[in-house]
Amino acid sequence: MKLLSALLRGIKAEFLRSQPPFAKATEGFPSRLRPRIKLRGIRRRGINLRKTLISLFIIIIVSAIVAVLLLYAGQKKIPEQIPTFQQHIPLATPTPIVIPTPIQAGPTSTPPAVVLIDVPFTPQAPFAQWSDPRQQDGCEEASVVMAMHWVRGEQIRSREAALQEILALSYYQENTFGEYRDTSAADTADRLIKGYYNYSNFDVRSVITNDEIIRTIRLGHVVILPFNGQALHNPYFTPPGPERHMMVLIGYDSNTEEYITNDPGTRQGESYRYDKDILFAAIRDYSTGYHIPIEKVEKAMIVVKRE
Repeated sequence: MKLLSALLRGIKAEFLRSQPPFAKATEGFPSRLRPRIKLRGIRRRGINLRKTLISLFIIIIVSAIVAVLLLYAGQKKIPEQIPTFQQHIPLATPTPIVIPTPIQAGPTSTPPAVVLIDVPFTPQAPFAQWSDPRQQDGCEEASVVMAMHWVRGEQIRSREAALQEILALSYYQENTFGEYRDTSAADTADRLIKGYYNYSNFDVRSVITNDEIIRTIRLGHVVILPFNGQALHNPYFTPPGPERHMMVLIGYDSNTEEYITNDPGTRQGESYRYDKDILFAAIRDYSTGYHIPIEKVEKAMIVVKRE
């Protein structure tokens, strides 16, 4: 407060010094007017003094407020660290997003248009001796000879060798079972493939569709099928063709929709082609024995596999 009073007295003194003396201010005016001018000057100075004091008072008040605020700010302790929201609540560890690797489909496997298995060929009558009943009815034996040479990876050396093997199979059946003519699909597999050649990597199946046969050939297996030979319409058969017949399927051509066969019923039978629907319709198993009547159509096939 003492500092404030001294400040007010200094301001008042400075104000009074700044006002001109009355004598100098009324110099040049008539003497009768000087009292009035003096009075007006005093009033004017009083007004100016009041204004100055009011302004000064306002300045002082404002200065006092600012001083108080600064003093308060200086005394207030600032915390060393302002707690944050993150200090009270631990942040959760983000769960990594696992993006599954897309499974890429491999290239589509398109089966070849033509499938052909290298199976050696022989007709059932290598020297066209059709009068010999062992050769006339030797389609089952010839079919098995071709399949087993394929299994062993062997070629048929000659027509003489083929004939001797066909006759050996006929002799084996006649001595073992009392009959060599007309053996069904099941008996052909059991008696000749398993019995004579002692080979068991085969199976006998019922046939429902063409697709089953085609799929088996595409797997690289040789198929032996029984037929109604007359329904095959092979121009090389002696008309009307055999009522009971057997041959080997060695391939399939999807371009022409034909089976590729080794047909022992003719010397022209190597890689002989049949329309797939004609061949499928002609498939018909028959009973073992000599010309036993066929009462119903049953479709069966022998599937021979390499070990």
